[in-house]
Amino acid sequence: MASEGLTRQQVSIERLVASIDDQIAALKFELEAKRIRVRDERARAETAALTACSQERTLDGTLGTVSGLVVAGPVGLVAGAVVGATTGPAIASSWEVHGDHHGRRRHRHHRSYCVGIFVSRVALG
Repeated sequence: MASEGLTRQQVSIERLVASIDDQIAALKFELEAKRIRVRDERARAETAALTACSQERTLDGTLGTVSGLVVAGPVGLVAGAVVGATTGPAIASSWEVHGDHHGRRRHRHHRSYCVGIFVSRVALG
């Protein structure tokens, strides 16, 4: 009788252990699914930020092209495009053209932010 009781107890413990193992597996699966969702959201956010940076750079290059053409003709067209695309965000930031500055606080240049996103994305994969 005593050995039969022990066997039932062992079976009960084995079932409990199996149930706990199933719960652990389900939690691991859920955690991995959440990690994948977070990774996807981060990639979407970075892509949106890079798109905004590239659109702004395109606009700055276009404005530089037009102003260079008006001021110096065909040579100014090329020079304005290069200057607008490469330093346009820094100029706009220093002139506080983007309405996101409050007071006279110093902000990091927009270009360095865009480059930082790109570098972190390449480094982290």
